[in-house]
Amino acid sequence: MLDHYLLIVSAYLSAHPYWGPLFAFIVAFTESLPIIGTIVPGSITMSVIGILIGRGLLSFLLTTSWTTVGALLGDIIGFAIGKYCNENLRKMWPFSKYPKWIAMGESFFKAHGGKSIIIGRFVGPARSTIPLIAGLVRMHWIPFLFSAIPSALLWSLFYLSPGILIGAISMELPHKVAVQFVGIALGALLFIWIIAWLIRHFFTILYGLFRRMIHVLWQHIQHDRYLHPLFFILRNPRHFKDSSQLSLFLIASLCFAAFLGILISLYLQVGIMYLNMPIYSLTQTSRLHIIDNIFVVITNAGSPLLLLLLTLIMGAGLSLQKRFYEAFHFVGGMFFIAGSVWFFKHIAYFPRPPGIMLIDPDSSFPSGHSALSVVFYGLFALFWSKSHRTQPTLGYVSLTILVTLIMFSRIYLAAHWFSDVIAGFLLGCTVLVLTNLSLRRRFIQKTATAFPPIQWLYILLAMGVTFLTTEVLCFSKTQYHYTPFYPIHHLSIEKWWKRPLAYLPIARTNRLGQPTQPFNVQWAGNIDEIRTTLVKQGWHVIFYPNTQTTLERDLYFVKDDNAIMYRPHGLLSFLDRLLGLQTQNPVHLFPLLYNNQAPIMLIWLDGKRFTLELRFWATPVAFTDSTQQLYLAAINYHPKADPNPFALTLTSNIIVSEGAGVHELLPFVQPFEYKVIKVPESAIPPELLNEDWDGTLLMIREKPVKLKKLSNKDSLRSNTAWKGSAPLPS
Repeated sequence: MLDHYLLIVSAYLSAHPYWGPLFAFIVAFTESLPIIGTIVPGSITMSVIGILIGRGLLSFLLTTSWTTVGALLGDIIGFAIGKYCNENLRKMWPFSKYPKWIAMGESFFKAHGGKSIIIGRFVGPARSTIPLIAGLVRMHWIPFLFSAIPSALLWSLFYLSPGILIGAISMELPHKVAVQFVGIALGALLFIWIIAWLIRHFFTILYGLFRRMIHVLWQHIQHDRYLHPLFFILRNPRHFKDSSQLSLFLIASLCFAAFLGILISLYLQVGIMYLNMPIYSLTQTSRLHIIDNIFVVITNAGSPLLLLLLTLIMGAGLSLQKRFYEAFHFVGGMFFIAGSVWFFKHIAYFPRPPGIMLIDPDSSFPSGHSALSVVFYGLFALFWSKSHRTQPTLGYVSLTILVTLIMFSRIYLAAHWFSDVIAGFLLGCTVLVLTNLSLRRRFIQKTATAFPPIQWLYILLAMGVTFLTTEVLCFSKTQYHYTPFYPIHHLSIEKWWKRPLAYLPIARTNRLGQPTQPFNVQWAGNIDEIRTTLVKQGWHVIFYPNTQTTLERDLYFVKDDNAIMYRPHGLLSFLDRLLGLQTQNPVHLFPLLYNNQAPIMLIWLDGKRFTLELRFWATPVAFTDSTQQLYLAAINYHPKADPNPFALTLTSNIIVSEGAGVHELLPFVQPFEYKVIKVPESAIPPELLNEDWDGTLLMIREKPVKLKKLSNKDSLRSNTAWKGSAPLPS
């Protein structure tokens, strides 16, 4: 069913390319209008538009421009209504019937000022009424536009991004799997939207109900003779009726139960472990050198050595203020979480992710960086909020972002699996909440003595010097530690020719780690000669670098008679494709990767009955007896016999059925030596068997040169010529 609708949408947009951006404009415009915008499911519709962009059916630059203009126009209309209707707005329907809508917007606007126009689009109580309130409070046009323009652009990018990612990933999948993936992704987005809607509209009711239940349960524990010891342990001596102590205890219990659930699921090989490999593959295929360096700095901010030193500094600062109880909890909490991580690493061993230069031998579970960061920065934010009551949110938000980045860096740098990081987070939350619970048994936040500003200055200065020193000393080592590593295999060309399946994979995996396309060609030769031979037979080059080094390929634009300008891999390459600067099919939004490298050449043939695309990747194989390079290649085969004129739009997904284009390629490799072999069915991944790949593999190499037997006289003349001209080549 979804396949049918995708075909209809694809065909219609191919015939009417401007209807897509116009529809995006209408969605963005109505979603930003007062009142109307509250009932328009903008997140879902924008995600659908993003999927069409990711699949190449809509232009990113054109569509984003139209959605930004639509959102901005809706904001301007709302602002104008509020500005010119003024107080009469309160008497108009529906605000006369629901005055709380304006009241909520006014309180939000008073709390955040001009920033509320940007913030309100994402987290506001009534996002579409914020421009209306801005006009109502007589905000000037120029400040409003300075806030509304970036707000509209950020909103467009934020809401389109999930769909673009889904669409781009689906392009790497075989057609049947791609349709299922798009359907599941849309269902997941719809589910998330429903949950978010329920939370937004019923959070106050649910929170009040939860508070009442906790209060009743706390009173029951207080008067029950069997549960009274628990009340004695949890109670706040200064405020016996403070049921928030029970709330903290329940939160800590839930976090620890979730932690144990992850541990059990890993032992049983079920549940969250199935997310580990897809997330690992997605992050590793998205790595860029400059981003690597940023995350090296971030991950060092969570190193146990640094956090231990910072803990001692914080403990000393608290002790100098004679706050020994709090110092004991801060230092004790950190040592307790460190001991907990050590304990679980020794009772449960799970190997770390592969693919980096140095792999730690200790258990990957749980993530020590994540657990220690949650406790240290959480306690630090707690003490900061006590001393800065005017801006308590600043400390919490800043340190929450830092901890989140540290956790993500452990996944991005392949130091831990996703399950390790989540488990470390839950274990850290357990210790953090219990430490806070214990602190509250003696000190209530409003009676706790705050640090004098000069004391905070000394502590922050000492921490800053320690942090910078640790970063400088550890950066190079950490950078080398997490450098991606692909070993090189040295063998003879004959050994490869006889056993081609022993050294190279037979399938390329997509960015989620699933086999998605067979490497149905293994080609040993010179990339220049391969290109020249195919071009002479009518093939067209989409991109082709004249250098083999990764760095130079990333920095070099190629342009010749049959080629277009192209960056094989890297940030600028992605931007070129995203903005539509590369419009030649079949260039994907995200390059198809092998060993995290983009193809070094893409060449295609437009035949009468079919279209062939041939992508070449360099391999980590070096021949010991030949100067030829070994390349893996994959054929994209698109038959033209389909009576549906729009079939090619959807079959831009990978087709691997039957020979997957090998037999169509054979007439063009006659100048080379080749042979066709069959991959045993037992060696073919199930994903490719389901797509009806028959295991046909084409092997190609240069024809061996047949030397004519020389006479003694010719041999003597040849040797003399070498001696008289130049030394013999090595």
